[in-house]
Amino acid sequence: MDEILISIANKITDTSNKRKALSKALSNSGLKHPIEDINLGNLKICGVDGGFLKKDYHGARIILRRAVAVCFNFKDGILESCDYLPNTRPFPEPIIVDPEISDQEFNIFSNLKREELELEIALKAVEKFKPDILIRDGSIILHPSSIPLESSEVYKDYLKVTGLFKQLYSECEKNDVLLAGAIEDSKGKRYCGYLLKYIITDLLNSSDEETKKLVAQNHKILENTNDTLFLYYFLKTGERVEPMTYNFKEEKIYSIYIKSVEYDRPLRIDFFSAKEKLNQNTKNITEIIHKISKHNRNYSYPSVLIEADARAKLTEVEIEHFKSALAEKLGNNPTLLELRREGRQL
Repeated sequence: MDEILISIANKITDTSNKRKALSKALSNSGLKHPIEDINLGNLKICGVDGGFLKKDYHGARIILRRAVAVCFNFKDGILESCDYLPNTRPFPEPIIVDPEISDQEFNIFSNLKREELELEIALKAVEKFKPDILIRDGSIILHPSSIPLESSEVYKDYLKVTGLFKQLYSECEKNDVLLAGAIEDSKGKRYCGYLLKYIITDLLNSSDEETKKLVAQNHKILENTNDTLFLYYFLKTGERVEPMTYNFKEEKIYSIYIKSVEYDRPLRIDFFSAKEKLNQNTKNITEIIHKISKHNRNYSYPSVLIEADARAKLTEVEIEHFKSALAEKLGNNPTLLELRREGRQL
């Protein structure tokens, strides 16, 4: 066993050393920028997160969902008060789904219903709190895995959610609200792909022999590396990369990485911006999120979203309470019997 562990450890170490070496070669390429440590002044910073659970029973599939918006109100750079929408602990909303829906469609439907409620709360938060910035937990664009076929039973739900996204972009733009989404555990490879496509070729032709050598020996590591794994070494604390377009279809959606603390990975932020405001919006968004994401040197995440998560999170106990309450109304009915695989003893 020790030999296997040593072999695995050596392989991981070798891969990490290649990332470090390539980071060194790229360090003077103008690809990263310092983030100013600002005073938050009198900003209103709003965060939105949702709690979500789903469970299969014999005759029904149950979804529980809730969403909370938290607004941090700063005065002279100090957090003065905190407001909540709809309240500090809203009762979860149940949704009963036909058990005959396919597993794939149920997963898509579940994701869409989660997004739907969070977007509705975000829109209400923009109207009620009038924040300077609204930060979602997760992206501000629907993940491709949640896009059903047009023939799907849940396609109408998809159209509703995409309509809510567009409405949120419009309302934030109209009210001068910065809109961003923080992705807690991004495994994207877009930035590494950008380096391979646009940067590495130039560096392989560099007149600096040491740089050319380091790039030639290590650049292939980017082909199988998540952005955050590479950027952990490339970015120093308090630095960011240049924003990238999310994709060609969403011209006003950008992604960027910032490193706010020493011992955590860089944080991916997706944000909305008109092209003519990109530089200023990039500066403002990264400075605000950097400031509220560096309270623990081992964990980097916006504090307003940590609070929203604490208010919105659902536990298995809550779905069991709902099931018990429903079972009392149903009486002796097989609909809420557990699936046999749930009760199987090993």
